[in-house]
Amino acid sequence: MSITYQDFSDLSEIEDSELQGQCENHGLSTFVVAFIGEEPAAVFALDNNPHNQHAVLYRIWVKMKYRRQGIARDILRFSEEWAKDRNLIALQGTPRPLGDSIPRPSLIAFYEAAGYDRVDGAQEVWRKSF
Repeated sequence: MSITYQDFSDLSEIEDSELQGQCENHGLSTFVVAFIGEEPAAVFALDNNPHNQHAVLYRIWVKMKYRRQGIARDILRFSEEWAKDRNLIALQGTPRPLGDSIPRPSLIAFYEAAGYDRVDGAQEVWRKSF
């Protein structure tokens, strides 16, 4: 399965109502849509925090029919490369369930299996340093 990525400054640019409501705009976010062929399959947001040299990954959301196929793992890989390309030193994410989504313990296990560690003193932040 070939996954391609495209940046959007506003999700209203994409004609997929299922994806449009899945990410909040944090003001600095770059929205990224993962495509399988021509179809939008997932969405997430990335921020570049120049103050602490970390990238922040917000809300990975994958359409139900594409779940359990490795897309979220590929999104982590893409996001890590995105951060490295900007000379950032880490990527951090928050394993927070979205509605009908995967339970929080499974999300935490997902981040930990990918080499992310819980940030001391932060209840909901996992980080991977490069």
